[in-house]
Amino acid sequence: MLTSGLVAITPCAGVVAGWGAIVLGLVSAAIPWLTMNLLGRMPPLCYVDDTLGVIHTHTVAGVIGGFFAGLL
Repeated sequence: MLTSGLVAITPCAGVVAGWGAIVLGLVSAAIPWLTMNLLGRMPPLCYVDDTLGVIHTHTVAGVIGGFFAGLL
């Protein structure tokens, strides 16, 4: 999920150190994958035709990136 790493680093690209970018990349690859596979089966997301996982890749990874901008 390279795209989710790019989405997550965008809000905090100028303020996060190198080690923080690596941590952010690992977290932003794992959590959207989990939400796509676990939450994607639950209503109301099971009724959305999201074949490419755009909701999880951009929404979840964007929230993670915004959160990590303040944390790291």
